[in-house]
Amino acid sequence: MTPRQLVHSICLLVLFSPALLRAEALEYGKTPLQVLNPVGFVDSASISPILFERTRDNAGLDGVLLKVYLPDTVAQLYSDGRPDALARQVHLYGIHNAQDWTFDRKALDLMGKSLESAFSSYEVIPDDVRRNRPLLEQTLREAAQKDDPLLVQTIYGDSHISYLTLISYPLTSDFNLTQAMSTTLVLVGERIVFVNASSIIQSGAFTEHLAWARSAAESFVDMLASANKS
Repeated sequence: MTPRQLVHSICLLVLFSPALLRAEALEYGKTPLQVLNPVGFVDSASISPILFERTRDNAGLDGVLLKVYLPDTVAQLYSDGRPDALARQVHLYGIHNAQDWTFDRKALDLMGKSLESAFSSYEVIPDDVRRNRPLLEQTLREAAQKDDPLLVQTIYGDSHISYLTLISYPLTSDFNLTQAMSTTLVLVGERIVFVNASSIIQSGAFTEHLAWARSAAESFVDMLASANKS
């Protein structure tokens, strides 16, 4: 390792060190929303403000992009000049004029029902298929080949609702882009935060990508709960 490479490695180690994590207050809702980097994730703003800006400009959503996070390994590759490594990301979204709204569990459930309508055209994976890992893997691969979107699982928590999905669409005549995604609504105090964890499937088992998306979303649900304890 050359001295330059050594210095670069040390800088990355310092940048991604959990010991340096600090809470950040975002102006969202009636009181500031506290956010932290969950273990294993990095705020994209610490690497490149351009990534956040591009994500915000290309989102095409009515919501407000609050944060873009990358897994540590993806962040290191991206900082090394590998934009092709951005296969896994976590986005936090809010709603416009959040300070004018007050949400509770009933409102969360209603928003969940509304969001479910967006998945009305998705095929729902039966419980017995989901519990059979080889059969689930086969089902996921077959759906991706046919560009059939899947609603793999709906998960209800004390303060959140998660929708685990698989979507695939053609980029070229002979190549499909397939993503495992977790779209999660989180009740944080009296506001709603949307956590979108996505993994572009380039290799490996589809079920592993879905497991990552679910685990990543749960990490941010836990972070939001612990960072915003009243």
